[in-house]
Amino acid sequence: MSFLELVGLVASFLSITGVTLKGLAKTPFKNEVTGYIADLETRAVLWAEFDLEVKQAVISSMEDILANSRKLLSTCSSDPELKKVIQTIVKATKTEVSNIYSYDDRTREGQYKIFMSLQKFRTEMAKALSTLCAALGIEPSKTELKSLIINMATVRPRT
Repeated sequence: MSFLELVGLVASFLSITGVTLKGLAKTPFKNEVTGYIADLETRAVLWAEFDLEVKQAVISSMEDILANSRKLLSTCSSDPELKKVIQTIVKATKTEVSNIYSYDDRTREGQYKIFMSLQKFRTEMAKALSTLCAALGIEPSKTELKSLIINMATVRPRT
């Protein structure tokens, strides 16, 4: 089964209120979304092992993703379905960056909370990206991003 077939199957089970794959496929902003996904392929925060992560670097990378997501959101604001998907990314990123800021990475409890926030962020990103990739026929070139999307899109981390 190809990547696009698999994310199409996964995306058909996921739902972002008011978004259909057929409706999203009609967006005139496919090139912008393709560029956005290409940028995400450079963001190791989406797949790096947790023990390799440093709190400030995680926050910085997530803030870059948030800024790029907001930029895409302003570009595609005329497409209501794409706008909803990107708003989902913005909301999840903003929430988890705020959470990670508040946790003390010098304690085991803080490290655990950072890990869980990072997992929630990755899961929400994977769900939104599976929808975008399936609807627009975009296949990331990096194996790491493909793996994130396939492995995390159906995960529901504990809070």
